[in-house]
Amino acid sequence: MEEKHIDYKLIASKTGKSVSTIKKWRLQIEKLSGYSFKKAKYKVSRYSTQVFYEFTDEEISKFIEMNHLVNKINNLDQAIKQVWGDLDTQLEQDSKELIADLRKDFQTYQKKSLSLIQSLGKQNHYLSQHLTTLSERLDQLEEEKDKGFLSKWKK
Repeated sequence: MEEKHIDYKLIASKTGKSVSTIKKWRLQIEKLSGYSFKKAKYKVSRYSTQVFYEFTDEEISKFIEMNHLVNKINNLDQAIKQVWGDLDTQLEQDSKELIADLRKDFQTYQKKSLSLIQSLGKQNHYLSQHLTTLSERLDQLEEEKDKGFLSKWKK
């Protein structure tokens, strides 16, 4: 149970910063990079549990690397973005990729739609011609019927 608390202390001792500073850094890392640290619940008494962060060796190394950068460039946000990544940049990149995918999908849809419209246009033209032919044939049959019908009455 106390072992998970030691991770903050371990990071603090390796960076020379206080535990509260490391906790603030963790919050800022999550905010700027979108990184999520693993949480674990441990029973601290019969009726209560407490949440602790479990830091991996890689995460501890990144805290140490970030500390060196902070000491060097004196800019926490910039150090976080360099070591942990930049959520805004990632979101912008994801948005650009999504837009590119949507543009490609739209162009494919547009080509299919134009092809379908052309096909429907051809079918419409064919049906129109066929309807004209049938209409002419019907007129012709009605004329022949009328001629045949009238010729019977004329006699």
